[in-house]
Amino acid sequence: MPFTRGQGGRPRGARNKSTQPAYDIFVHLGGPNGKRYAAQLHALACGKDTDAHVRVKALALIAPYVWGKPTEHLAVSGEDGGPIAVKFVDV
Repeated sequence: MPFTRGQGGRPRGARNKSTQPAYDIFVHLGGPNGKRYAAQLHALACGKDTDAHVRVKALALIAPYVWGKPTEHLAVSGEDGGPIAVKFVDV
Protein backbone atom coordinates (compact mmCIF):
# COMPACT_ATOMS: atom_id res chain seq x y z
CA MET A 1 0.00 0.00 0.00
CA PRO A 2 1.71 3.23 -1.10
CA PHE A 3 1.97 6.15 1.27
CA THR A 4 0.41 9.49 0.47
CA ARG A 5 2.58 12.58 0.42
CA GLY A 6 3.21 13.86 3.93
CA GLN A 7 2.33 10.56 5.57
CA GLY A 8 5.03 8.26 6.76
CA GLY A 9 5.53 5.22 8.89
CA ARG A 10 3.15 2.50 9.94
CA PRO A 11 -0.58 3.28 9.92
CA ARG A 12 -2.12 3.92 13.31
CA GLY A 13 -3.02 0.67 15.08
CA ALA A 14 -0.94 -1.56 12.78
CA ARG A 15 1.48 -3.83 14.59
CA ASN A 16 5.21 -3.79 13.95
CA LYS A 17 6.11 -6.84 11.83
CA SER A 18 9.13 -7.62 14.01
CA THR A 19 7.06 -7.79 17.22
CA GLN A 20 4.03 -9.60 15.76
CA PRO A 21 5.42 -13.15 16.36
CA ALA A 22 6.07 -12.37 20.03
CA TYR A 23 2.58 -10.89 20.37
CA ASP A 24 1.06 -14.02 18.82
CA ILE A 25 2.93 -16.23 21.30
CA PHE A 26 1.79 -14.15 24.28
CA VAL A 27 -1.83 -14.26 23.11
CA HIS A 28 -1.60 -18.02 22.58
CA LEU A 29 -0.13 -18.60 26.05
CA GLY A 30 -1.97 -15.95 28.04
CA GLY A 31 -5.34 -15.81 26.33
CA PRO A 32 -6.78 -12.94 24.29
CA ASN A 33 -6.57 -10.35 27.08
CA GLY A 34 -3.71 -11.91 29.01
CA LYS A 35 -6.16 -13.26 31.57
CA ARG A 36 -3.84 -16.09 32.56
CA TYR A 37 -1.01 -13.65 33.23
CA ALA A 38 -3.31 -11.35 35.19
CA ALA A 39 -4.54 -14.29 37.26
CA GLN A 40 -0.96 -15.36 37.98
CA LEU A 41 0.05 -11.82 39.02
CA HIS A 42 -3.04 -11.64 41.24
CA ALA A 43 -2.12 -14.96 42.85
CA LEU A 44 1.41 -13.70 43.50
CA ALA A 45 0.18 -10.38 44.89
CA CYS A 46 -2.35 -11.98 47.25
CA GLY A 47 -0.50 -15.19 48.11
CA LYS A 48 0.10 -15.85 51.79
CA ASP A 49 3.19 -17.96 51.05
CA THR A 50 4.69 -15.44 48.63
CA ASP A 51 7.72 -13.39 49.61
CA ALA A 52 6.90 -9.75 50.41
CA HIS A 53 9.20 -8.45 47.66
CA VAL A 54 7.43 -10.61 45.09
CA ARG A 55 4.00 -9.39 46.30
CA VAL A 56 5.08 -5.74 46.00
CA LYS A 57 6.52 -6.29 42.52
CA ALA A 58 3.33 -8.07 41.36
CA LEU A 59 1.21 -5.21 42.73
CA ALA A 60 3.48 -2.67 41.00
CA LEU A 61 2.88 -4.47 37.70
CA ILE A 62 -0.90 -4.72 38.21
CA ALA A 63 -1.58 -1.21 39.56
CA PRO A 64 -1.05 0.85 36.35
CA TYR A 65 -3.56 -1.33 34.51
CA VAL A 66 -6.17 -1.07 37.27
CA TRP A 67 -5.88 2.59 38.25
CA GLY A 68 -3.78 4.02 35.43
CA LYS A 69 -0.29 5.42 35.63
CA PRO A 70 0.05 8.53 37.77
CA THR A 71 0.75 11.69 35.82
CA GLU A 72 4.22 13.11 36.20
CA HIS A 73 4.57 16.87 36.48
CA LEU A 74 7.84 18.60 35.75
CA ALA A 75 8.40 22.26 36.46
CA VAL A 76 11.52 24.00 35.29
CA SER A 77 12.38 27.36 36.74
CA GLY A 78 15.33 29.56 37.47
CA GLU A 79 16.81 30.60 40.74
CA ASP A 80 14.26 30.95 43.58
CA GLY A 81 11.42 29.82 41.31
CA GLY A 82 11.83 32.75 38.94
CA PRO A 83 12.28 32.70 35.17
CA ILE A 84 15.28 31.01 33.61
CA ALA A 85 17.99 33.50 32.73
CA VAL A 86 19.13 33.24 29.10
CA LYS A 87 22.39 34.84 28.07
CA PHE A 88 23.33 35.21 24.41
CA VAL A 89 27.03 35.35 23.63
CA ASP A 90 28.53 36.36 20.30
CA VAL A 91 31.64 34.41 19.46
